[in-house]
Amino acid sequence: MSYKWALGLLASVGMLSMLGASSLGATLYLNDVSPSANMTVTFPGLSAETTPYVGHINWTFDRGNSDNATLDTLVQGSSLTTFCIEGTQNVYIHENSTFSSILTGVIGAPKDHVGSVYAMDATDAATLSMFWDAHYSQSLLSNTDAAAFQLGMWEIVYDGGTSPNFTAGNFKASAVAGDTTSAAALAEAQSWLSGLPNVTPTEHYQLYVLSDRCLQDQVFGVNAVPLPAALPAGLSLLAGLGVFRRYRKRPS
Repeated sequence: MSYKWALGLLASVGMLSMLGASSLGATLYLNDVSPSANMTVTFPGLSAETTPYVGHINWTFDRGNSDNATLDTLVQGSSLTTFCIEGTQNVYIHENSTFSSILTGVIGAPKDHVGSVYAMDATDAATLSMFWDAHYSQSLLSNTDAAAFQLGMWEIVYDGGTSPNFTAGNFKASAVAGDTTSAAALAEAQSWLSGLPNVTPTEHYQLYVLSDRCLQDQVFGVNAVPLPAALPAGLSLLAGLGVFRRYRKRPS
């Protein structure tokens, strides 16, 4: 995916930065979750659930719809890939979702239906941003990588991600028995998070949140500027962030 860098986009990004959100929000259609893998996940206050929808969440949207005026300035084309940062709410495959706002950055997200108990502070937001810069490109490569990336994001949102442990804490995950992709994704997520302090990203993304009190909040990134390869990881961080609970068709 490529991005516009005309004066109109720069002005829009600047205004979003000042306001912290777009009042226009966005309306998108959820096509599928792919690449993805099966995982068993547990979110705060919910029972463990096995789902095949852990990975890239793929949407399309109408650029002519006034709801999407802000989204139109941020991405080209009519498709968008996101990752979930709110496992306690839902979005549904083959349905439209209208988000009330687009947040610039992830501090204070997700804005959930229980009072944003797990809204990220500046430290967690910086960790998520570093994780995205370091591993988003790799998440595009396979089912294993896509699922590992989503698992890592949930661990950061709900438990900070600095001491990753998928068997304890607010968020838990386990591989599905006999599923080698599932096991590989869990191991890779653990490895990526454990190694994050020693990573020097060569890309930087501006993160945005599709946010709504009644929907599962989503994150997407706009590739900003490449980071110098020699820039220390700490300075890279300073230079610069799907369960969901369920992605499924509604019961008939």
